[in-house]
Amino acid sequence: GNLESLDLPLSKTQIVEQYTQDQVRGFHIHRCTLCHAATNYSHWMTATQPYEIKYKSSFEPYIMAKRVGLSRYDARFRGYGWNKIVHLLSLAWIGRVHWVVPNDLFIFHIPHYESRDS
Repeated sequence: GNLESLDLPLSKTQIVEQYTQDQVRGFHIHRCTLCHAATNYSHWMTATQPYEIKYKSSFEPYIMAKRVGLSRYDARFRGYGWNKIVHLLSLAWIGRVHWVVPNDLFIFHIPHYESRDS
């Protein structure tokens, strides 16, 4: 598909509207409930402030973090499978990470062909 032909929502209000019309959904929530359930998408839809969540096994959020004092991503992970989950687990183990979901930020995953490593 052509990215220019996609009509992606540009605001949280548009996302909530499209979500209620079953046009968008939480990332991989249908394939890997554990990977993204901690985000609590239904709470995000109505949140007016960032909210803290607890790390759960297999949690795989997209993150932004200050790198000072955190373990580095192991670049030996290549291809598909468990690479990000293992890194995030290591961050959870050191206990210096506060898992906060911003109430007004979002990203979109554009479907693509599966990796040949998957």
